[in-house]
Amino acid sequence: MRRFALLFAGLLVSGMALLPNSLQARNWLGKLHKGTYQVVSVDSKAKTITLKDDSGDTNTAPVMGKAVDKLDKFSSGMKVMVTCRDSDDGKHEGVVDIELVKEPADANAKRYHQATCTVVSVDVEGQTITLSDDNGEEFTSVVWGHALDKLADLSYGARVTVTCQEDAKGNHEGIVDIEIVE
Repeated sequence: MRRFALLFAGLLVSGMALLPNSLQARNWLGKLHKGTYQVVSVDSKAKTITLKDDSGDTNTAPVMGKAVDKLDKFSSGMKVMVTCRDSDDGKHEGVVDIELVKEPADANAKRYHQATCTVVSVDVEGQTITLSDDNGEEFTSVVWGHALDKLADLSYGARVTVTCQEDAKGNHEGIVDIEIVE
């Protein structure tokens, strides 16, 4: 019985000694975040990667740990999922993992993106709208579905957020939703 008590006490003390390490590991994992980006460039010597987000902003980040060994697998234009680690004060430290994002297997898969534009003209009968982006570039698009119901309410100069449908290759197919920006 005495041996059992000593063995149990030893296990209890060992377990308590390990507890802070497990809490540290959980805390370290909590400082990870993931994101999907397009590779702009890779510098294996400097151990950095430059990525572009969906809004077009680019950022160069240091690559750390096992992710350094993967750098040579990626090149400009590839879509990747990166795992980044942050410091205790929430500042970005670097990329700790990189994985290639696989495109949908369905060749007919649709994608969507949103843009905020200014209405230039509306053709309700032709089911089209001409918009101007923030750079002043105009484009005309066909309008589908429920977005057609909103065309008659739009006039020159109105600010709208449109949801555009693209095919699997990224080609614009049409506008599927329109929201007036107040």
